[in-house]
Amino acid sequence: MTLGGWLRRAERLYAEHGAALGQTATGSHDEALYLILRTLGLPLGSGAHVLRRRLSARESEALGEVFRRRLVDREPAAYITREAWLGDLRLYVDERALIPRSYFVEVLPGQVDPWLGDPARVTRVADVRDRAALAAAVDEGIARLGRLDGVVAQAGICPLGTTEPQAFIDAIAVDFGGVFNAVDVALPHLTRGASIVATGSLAALIPGTLDSAAKGSGGLGYSWAKRAVASLVHDLSVVLAPKGIRANAVHPTNVNTDLMHNEVMYKTFRPDLVAPTLEDVLPAFPAMTATGDPYVEPEDIADMVVFLLSDESKYVTGMQMRVDAGGYAKLRPQLPVF
Repeated sequence: MTLGGWLRRAERLYAEHGAALGQTATGSHDEALYLILRTLGLPLGSGAHVLRRRLSARESEALGEVFRRRLVDREPAAYITREAWLGDLRLYVDERALIPRSYFVEVLPGQVDPWLGDPARVTRVADVRDRAALAAAVDEGIARLGRLDGVVAQAGICPLGTTEPQAFIDAIAVDFGGVFNAVDVALPHLTRGASIVATGSLAALIPGTLDSAAKGSGGLGYSWAKRAVASLVHDLSVVLAPKGIRANAVHPTNVNTDLMHNEVMYKTFRPDLVAPTLEDVLPAFPAMTATGDPYVEPEDIADMVVFLLSDESKYVTGMQMRVDAGGYAKLRPQLPVF
């Protein structure tokens, strides 16, 4: 069979299965051709002549598996190809990112609804690396609500399981660049009594966790970015103190979210197993706590954030607030300073 023949077959399969498409795909032809070219390792800009290319039995088998995953298992194209696009920017993507093959700002409002308690309350979605988009969102909010009293600068991806250099760059661009951009666009609107809270990570503060290229470039980028967030908050608090604006960081231990519960993270805790399950990793999770708890809940982190935004913490600034069930004290990366 030729590549063109497989393309026509794929289009029929899309029609039979009624699959939803990423919003940059203008139709099943568009997405099917993208998957075929990526699977065969051919350039996306290949001309019409490529449709006459005859496929080997092994190539046809590989395409059959790809379209089974896409149409039967309903796996987004981005997870199959491990890439997503923002304009001309190619990003590494896996199952921990809720990003089908589409521009983030186009696809997120409809695609994250199952993960949001009240999707109607999300009035603007923007890519945290896009400073202009964040600024527009802040301006819109102030126009509607009148002022800005607090900022929660939280952005996080952790592309483990890869040694690709781009994963290192992507992690820093989101995890540090996103936090910095949020602070940057909000700061002109903050006045005395305002509070900035940035999210770091306990893992980034503990040497030997993710801060090694041998454990993957994405994890190393994550660790670098979260340490940079801690440093940013420390010095930012000094700069903002005369204006009566506070800045603090929250560093969670393991948290019971999808960022924790995925195959790659399980493998990080149990590298001795080929396909560890939750039951396999639960005994290993308490390595990051002192209390024996495997993880904390998102609400535990939110409680600390709310405290740091409130007037009850009006004299708390420059702090690295570890919501870690004693993990940092237990692992003692450095001697305490009193």
